[in-house]
Amino acid sequence: MVEKWQLIGGFLIRLGFANERSAAFVRYTIGDRYVDAKPGVEPDYSLTIEDGYGESYDEATPVAYRKNEHGDIEVERADFRLESAADLKDARLRFYDYFGLRTGLLNWYSRILARRNWGLVIHSSCIVQDGQAYLFSGYSGAGKSTIASMSRPRPIMADETSLVEIRQDGRVLIHDSPFRNDFKEPYPAGPVPLKGIYLIKQSSNIKQHGMSKSEAMFSLFDKVVFWSFEQSESTEVVRLCRALVDRIPVYELEFQKNDRFWEAIS
Repeated sequence: MVEKWQLIGGFLIRLGFANERSAAFVRYTIGDRYVDAKPGVEPDYSLTIEDGYGESYDEATPVAYRKNEHGDIEVERADFRLESAADLKDARLRFYDYFGLRTGLLNWYSRILARRNWGLVIHSSCIVQDGQAYLFSGYSGAGKSTIASMSRPRPIMADETSLVEIRQDGRVLIHDSPFRNDFKEPYPAGPVPLKGIYLIKQSSNIKQHGMSKSEAMFSLFDKVVFWSFEQSESTEVVRLCRALVDRIPVYELEFQKNDRFWEAIS
């Protein structure tokens, strides 16, 4: 068993790899921005990861969720199996392939954020401009990675999945996301205050228009990465999403496949 420590969104996580193949999959999925653990420091969470489980996901079978009399949790799909203590602090993830590993990691991590009232994981890219973060959200194929590509050389904090911290003091901060697809280079200077949220739509036009809080809530909620298993967690995700749209302006953005949209939003 090989152990590495990684800081993800402000939480110190101890990762244990069953073998080198498991470690290689994790490096590809969330990078290798490991940190040195100081003597006596305990992790916020511990996760053991092992390959060789299950089979390819058929995109039809639902995720199974079980809880025993002690509160211990099992989450299972064809391509991953996640077992954790009731408080999620100690967990074991077995996976089949990249998709199983990524889904299992996001399932576990997004539930930690909800349990801690910390924030949300949102399907989006996120770009830094003049010390502020701009979040671009949409369905698969909407253009999140395209936005990231066209925004270079601006720093990219996420190209697919953003980590959004919603603080009790009113601030909303973006943390550098390890859940990346194409743009693996980390942004070490965060967290960065969030300036605006843009729900993107490819178009022949370049224009933005503001959305009401109710429109924003309805449109943004289904972009949140979360599996609804327990009512208390679902309620907290709704509360966090409402707090987000109350604090940060949300726009619909029509854009072309060029960087001229920055003229419209900056």
